[in-house]
Amino acid sequence: MGIIKQILESDTEINSIFDFFNDNKKDEIINTIWNYILKSICDPISSEEPLVIDNAFKIRCLTWQKFITPKNLKIPEEILDNNYRMKINEKLKLIDELRTPAEIFNQFSLFIESINLLFKFFLNIGVVEPDELLNSIIYFILFYTPQRFIFKTNFCKFFLGKNELMGNIGINITQIESSLVFINKLQPTQMGISD
Repeated sequence: MGIIKQILESDTEINSIFDFFNDNKKDEIINTIWNYILKSICDPISSEEPLVIDNAFKIRCLTWQKFITPKNLKIPEEILDNNYRMKINEKLKLIDELRTPAEIFNQFSLFIESINLLFKFFLNIGVVEPDELLNSIIYFILFYTPQRFIFKTNFCKFFLGKNELMGNIGINITQIESSLVFINKLQPTQMGISD
């Protein structure tokens, strides 16, 4: 895949086709070609049955849904407007349907930014504390229960370069991974629930 990307970016014959376009349009066309190639490679992977680890995670989320409330995660009730919550759940649902890393990265960002905006809009907060944001991410993952969330997260990480890991994409992936780890290691006593 690295070779394909290198050819798309450096092959003079391919690049001469784009001489009529400005740099932004050229990048857009190369990304479209790249995503088409990735889709053809990723479709067979994505159409397989969810992994055992994803199925176990789903069961864990369904179990925790019966016990955990926003209060357990210290999430302000004001941000849990039903209409906005449904929109955020739609963003999570779309992650299950997407095939390429770029599309999934983008959707992860939209998911996290939507939660961030809830705090800013309903609580009139300029900067959302990392703990509050993380608890809200955990809450939405628990209550939507994505089908292949662990697979999609690991799949995306495979395509991240060092520069991307240091940027917003890396931060978003870290927040998602932290949420997954929290849910997987969550014990009843942490939520004030007896065994």
